[in-house]
Amino acid sequence: MRKGLACMVAWSLMASLVYPATAGAESVQGQAEVGNVQAKSLHFSVPYTDLTGHWSQSAVTRLQDLNLLKGYTDGTFKPSQVISRAEFVMILDRAFGFTGNVATGSYADMTSDDWYYDVMVRANGSGIIEGTDREHLSPQQPITRQDAAVMVDRAFQLSAATNEDSEQLKFEDADDISSYAKKALTYLVNENILKGFQGKLNPKAPITRAETAELLSAMIADVKSTPGTYESRVDGNLIIKSTDITLKNMVVNGNLLLAEGIGEGSVVLQDVTVTGSVIIKGGGSHSININNSKLNRVVVDKRGEPVRVAITEESNIQEMHVKQKSILEISSNSLIDSMNIHAEASQTRMDTKGTVQKLSVDADDVVINGEKVKQGLRTSMVGEAQQPASSQPGGSTSVTSTPTPSSPDGQSPSTPSTPSNPAGEKPVPATTIPHDQWELIWNDEFNGPSIDSSKWTVQDTGLVYNNEMQYYSPDNTRITKDQNRSVLQIEAKKGPKNGKDYSSGKLISMGKGDWTYGKVVVRAKLPIDKGMWPAIWMMPTDEAHYGGWPASGEIDIMELIGGKESNNKVYSTLHYDSVKPDGSHGHDQGSLTLPKGETFADDYHDFQVEWLPGMIRFYVDGKLHHEVTNWQTKAAGQPEYYTFPAPFDRPFYLILNLAVGGDWPGAPESNFTSEKMNVDFVRVYSYKNLDTWPDVTTNPIEPAQQRDPQADGNQIYNDRFAEGSADNGVPLQWKFITNADGAGSVKVVTDEQKGKAAEVTIDASGTENYSVQLTQMPMYIKKNKKYKIQFDAKASANRTIMSKLNQFEKSWTNYSDDNTFELTTDWQSYDYTFNMRDGTDNNARFEFNLGLDDTTVWFANVRLIEVGEADPLTVERNALPDGNFIYNGTFDQGKERLGFWSSSIQDSAAANISVNNFSEFPIMERQLVVDVTQTNGDPQQVSVNQPDLKLEANTTYGFSLDAKADTTRSIDIDVVSSNGHTVQVHQGQNLSLNQEMKTFTGEIIIGDGAPIAQSELRLLFGSSEGKVYVDNVRLTKRGKPLSVNGYAHVPATEAWMMQGLQLEDSVEGGKHVSYMDQGDLLQYKIDVAQDGVYVLSARMASGKSDSKVQFSIQDEQGTTVAQSDLSLGDTGGWQAYQTVYFPGVNLTAGKPYYVNFEGADYNTRWVDISQNKIQNSELTADLKHWELIPNDLTASHDEGEGLTVKLPGTSEHWWDALLQQGQIKLDANKTYRLTLEASASSPKSMQAVLSQNAGDFVKYFEEEVELTADQKSYTYTFTMRDSSDSAAMLAFGLGYPLSTGEHSIHINNVQLYEVNPNADQGGQPAHVNLIPNGDFSKGKEGWFTHADGNAADLEMQVNNQQLQAKIGHAGQHPWDRQVINEGFGIQQGFKYKLTFKAKAEKSRKLGLGIGWVDAAANYEWHGFFGARVDLTPEEQEFTFTFDATEASYANTRISFDLGNIDGLQDGNTTVSLSEVSLINLGPAN
Repeated sequence: MRKGLACMVAWSLMASLVYPATAGAESVQGQAEVGNVQAKSLHFSVPYTDLTGHWSQSAVTRLQDLNLLKGYTDGTFKPSQVISRAEFVMILDRAFGFTGNVATGSYADMTSDDWYYDVMVRANGSGIIEGTDREHLSPQQPITRQDAAVMVDRAFQLSAATNEDSEQLKFEDADDISSYAKKALTYLVNENILKGFQGKLNPKAPITRAETAELLSAMIADVKSTPGTYESRVDGNLIIKSTDITLKNMVVNGNLLLAEGIGEGSVVLQDVTVTGSVIIKGGGSHSININNSKLNRVVVDKRGEPVRVAITEESNIQEMHVKQKSILEISSNSLIDSMNIHAEASQTRMDTKGTVQKLSVDADDVVINGEKVKQGLRTSMVGEAQQPASSQPGGSTSVTSTPTPSSPDGQSPSTPSTPSNPAGEKPVPATTIPHDQWELIWNDEFNGPSIDSSKWTVQDTGLVYNNEMQYYSPDNTRITKDQNRSVLQIEAKKGPKNGKDYSSGKLISMGKGDWTYGKVVVRAKLPIDKGMWPAIWMMPTDEAHYGGWPASGEIDIMELIGGKESNNKVYSTLHYDSVKPDGSHGHDQGSLTLPKGETFADDYHDFQVEWLPGMIRFYVDGKLHHEVTNWQTKAAGQPEYYTFPAPFDRPFYLILNLAVGGDWPGAPESNFTSEKMNVDFVRVYSYKNLDTWPDVTTNPIEPAQQRDPQADGNQIYNDRFAEGSADNGVPLQWKFITNADGAGSVKVVTDEQKGKAAEVTIDASGTENYSVQLTQMPMYIKKNKKYKIQFDAKASANRTIMSKLNQFEKSWTNYSDDNTFELTTDWQSYDYTFNMRDGTDNNARFEFNLGLDDTTVWFANVRLIEVGEADPLTVERNALPDGNFIYNGTFDQGKERLGFWSSSIQDSAAANISVNNFSEFPIMERQLVVDVTQTNGDPQQVSVNQPDLKLEANTTYGFSLDAKADTTRSIDIDVVSSNGHTVQVHQGQNLSLNQEMKTFTGEIIIGDGAPIAQSELRLLFGSSEGKVYVDNVRLTKRGKPLSVNGYAHVPATEAWMMQGLQLEDSVEGGKHVSYMDQGDLLQYKIDVAQDGVYVLSARMASGKSDSKVQFSIQDEQGTTVAQSDLSLGDTGGWQAYQTVYFPGVNLTAGKPYYVNFEGADYNTRWVDISQNKIQNSELTADLKHWELIPNDLTASHDEGEGLTVKLPGTSEHWWDALLQQGQIKLDANKTYRLTLEASASSPKSMQAVLSQNAGDFVKYFEEEVELTADQKSYTYTFTMRDSSDSAAMLAFGLGYPLSTGEHSIHINNVQLYEVNPNADQGGQPAHVNLIPNGDFSKGKEGWFTHADGNAADLEMQVNNQQLQAKIGHAGQHPWDRQVINEGFGIQQGFKYKLTFKAKAEKSRKLGLGIGWVDAAANYEWHGFFGARVDLTPEEQEFTFTFDATEASYANTRISFDLGNIDGLQDGNTTVSLSEVSLINLGPAN
């Protein structure tokens, strides 16, 4: 609610909610009875006898007029009567019309007979009311003031844009407020809706009927609940709860709530202005239409089926939040300043021709203009109406149909204006590279009347980082005068703005100014008050490339942290590399401090950065204060770093902003009102001599060594402590440091054995191991070198110390890891080695850490020496997350971008092998380039190889690569095994290349031998001379052939071959196969046990209306035996699956077949293959396997058209004429699908029955089929009971009489086959193992270990389809050693059976759990089931059944706990697991 509205109703609030609530005389039971009367009464008598002169009379009358609140039949209102939770929900429901649903019987204190049952269920499902505990909703309990506030806040959703606890509530009883209610109460108090009384808020006192009336009267100005067109001004909050409502020429001076009561209907906003928020909770596919309207903030939060929101006719929305899956349509002349598609809004689809100045996509499976976009996308979209008439060629940072103009190298084409300084203004000082070597290519002198929109996008968003406190508003940015300067001014102000307590400004140049390398100069005067955080910085145009922030890189040219202690200091920082397990990431920071007495608010300063390949220098007023020449980055889970100088080797854009508060500066002072950041100009230069700059690919510019090592190579100076001490006793070259409550001293002493030694006396051991330190720097530690540290030490009593070598300041990277040593009272020699994996450091620090123990320590003979090259990195060559066994198949990682690749050029051949590097804005593309200049024509003459592949024996792999050549020629592909396996390569010889990049695919079959074939992939180029280009090399494991014995269910991921596809998490559990495009292939290899007709079905989803499925089956010779095309269309989103059935096909037992899925724009979850149990389903003329009763009926058959039976029309019962087939085998508890095509010459009924063929003739299925003159398809599904039947009968009862007399029935294509019980609802298959590779037939695939501390304490291997977990030390807790399989779904409300076999070398317990880990909530475990079993050396089978009562989860894990359960005896043993199976048994009872 806006402040203006709050002032309007303040007069009534002073007299209402300021009074403490008092309970009436009735008991809780009495209140429930009163509630029943109130809920059902429609009594309208006013004024009520007990309201005359009462302070709530006006509010009560208003709510009664709105049909929200009623009195009692005795003519009273009972204003002091407390109100129950159910009564309060009923009132809210009258305004909003809640539509949520929850499972019946969820709460023990409600039954379906209760008057409030329906509304409580709906409100609970809508998230308005939650239980007082897991089993109780407490409907008859009086509602407290804080719970009433929470429910109102959930219904209105107006505090969503505010920070929780953004302002401490100043009431004596503020600590009594429950944590869940703080945000709601804070909002209502700050908006003057709620007030306290005598300094107290009384949050847990019950609220009365009068207080309820005042609260809701202040919150609700009007409710529209009947269809129609409304044209009026509304001051306050307007609620729409009916479909078919049009608001026209209306101003809502408050908030507009399109409530759930709209259902799936439509609402039109025509020429509407809303000053507050528009909350969309209802609406369906017919849409919410927003036409020519001006809206401040829109929130789309409609649960269930997605709502369609159409924004047309020059509508303007400042801020839009999409919080649920939605369908958005934006016309070409509409404008949205800021749109955020939140993580919960996965599968949202947006079709836009309009302008979105800032778009943030935090959800997955979002489709924009028919193209699926990456989660984490940050971009802008230029509408068709805003597009220039023509544009220069190039890439674009926007998701638009017309690219934003950009030059080929990613630098935005711009004609810079001529910079001119005011008279007497200082010139821009030179940086390291002289002025004349730079060329101005882009600038803004801020001399115009307003901010230049062709260069900047002014942000209008509440999206901030680092817990900052501001809303970014265009109102806070302007062009103004500062004396004789024309400047950009960004102002931070105190005061509410869109739910924030402060507002400020932010400009970005993305898509309008993007550069790779150059110099940036920004002249600015900075704010310095406490809480101010001005920044000039750069971010990558394609932030997702290189793995997303921080691995994608960030260049902070200038940051200042306001406050008296730091108003003269600025920072410059690089951010890079992925986040480590401890939460840190790579960064390199420098700073500059002005002389004492000066601040950055006194005058304008020039903040400069020189950015060149492998070197970034930061300056203030021409003074270099920070230079970085070394960094490295890789995406999470990637085995090798991207080749230097990634990530700072592609386009970045510029950002100017002024943040308020946050993690670094803290909040402003309470008396803060306003501060300004003035920017005089921004100038961007290109380096004229870039083409002569050294090539730093792979090789960073090494920092200069600050001091040489000693003659013997030792980098430690005064290593024998014989060179004297400082006045404080600290040995020369060393530094003694105390931290964290540590205290002590050091001195050099004479020792009989060592001569001289350093004696460290500890007076206070402190709270950390670094509380007492003896250190030395600068050490020069080079990347990819190995170092050894040696020292002699003893202690006055046995104790532990720690030593390490780490980065000084910056991110304090620990290069050597912590090395712990046990000292004794005797001198001993100690040493450790480490490999330097990080970038070269010329300022590293060596440390002895002596805290946590006050025992005296002596040191002597300390050495740090380089001992050679670092040990080779050991990379376990498992498949990458996308299934590819080829590492660096995109040629952008490792040395010279050729990490994991080697080459071979025979003596009689010559070739140059490299990786090219060119711009495809906004990223850089790389390709392997092999230039063969001499060869005898043997392909083996020149090869590029990837060794160390661990491939499996008797396994088929598929390969693919993209390739082209300067001239027509061929290349070859080969794989060799070093341990004797035969290898067959299909489609790998004589790949014909031309000048067009094409994709080539084939198969590689590894023969018999050892389980693992140590293999090498070879790309052979020696067949002819010329230049070849290769990219995207892939080698993926083929799935196993699928044998079908009646029925088979296979997850889509277990395909025989996938080409051009990826795997993604599925909302239905496990993963699905995604990104199907033309030319891609999803293939399964099958064979069948019996001849017959087989029906294939697949679970598929698409977010595009024109998606198509091309289905075919081919035999081993490539002959197509079945083929069909299906227009799948938009199923409702990329994870909104439908089960698709394909026509049956005749297959022959013993022959292999290939089932192919091709086409475009769909995802696949699983495939079912099932044999038709009906013989002669086409009902051929001989009626083989069928029987007509009576036998005098006449029938005819038309080829391909089925059977026509003539009937007399004189029969009495359906069984008087039968068409039947017996000997049908049906299995207990299996689900079957019956389909047929049928019609009648005149409309009539036909009975379809499946039953026993003898005895009691028990019916398994019976349905009356209504036939028409038009042939139709009929489908029925049924599930067998607990008994099987090997000779069931299918009968079609044709004998229903027909008054018209003689007639005919036509039947064709009868099919009966087994299906997944929940196939059409997307549920899990029954009686299918949900654990991927639970039988270990694929070795360790899908299984992984967790070992807290030392990974060597749990080793896993698989032999003969049995997993063996070798346990060393068992740890402290059961979960410290775990074997885990993750990636299957558990569905609430279903019963599951878990079975596995296990044993241990010695008896011990085994824990097991099925659930999921919430990493964001400190790895909280959410369990569906858990148990412990006793293992013995003899293998046992364990079986458990359980009901899934918790909420469904699609990515569940099973964890076997192998840690410390019984004690030390749990370690030093091996536990074996096999035949792990989890089966869905169907709905729980």
